[in-house]
Amino acid sequence: MVLERLYGKNVWEALLRNPRLTPPEVSRIARYGSLPRVLLEIIVGDNTWLQIPEVRRALLSNPRLAPDQIQKVLRLTPKHELKLAAVQPSYPYAVRNAARMMLRDD
Repeated sequence: MVLERLYGKNVWEALLRNPRLTPPEVSRIARYGSLPRVLLEIIVGDNTWLQIPEVRRALLSNPRLAPDQIQKVLRLTPKHELKLAAVQPSYPYAVRNAARMMLRDD
């Protein structure tokens, strides 16, 4: 994260492609509302990161997450977390609505 502090968002892509990046570091980057969608795709495309609750919550709180990415993250979310996502005011409306729809379909 020292690189990020020194160079800002210019190093996000390189950091996300680093296999030694830790889950807290990934979730910190995933929370940035200014994160480009291309970089969100990198995070959502890595299933090992999506298995980590902290990363899933960080992604779901990002307002730039596309509807198909929301669906992918929610499909990997346990039911008890899905119930919370449906009512959590810190999540964007699109996430809460998608979580409600998934719960209704079950």
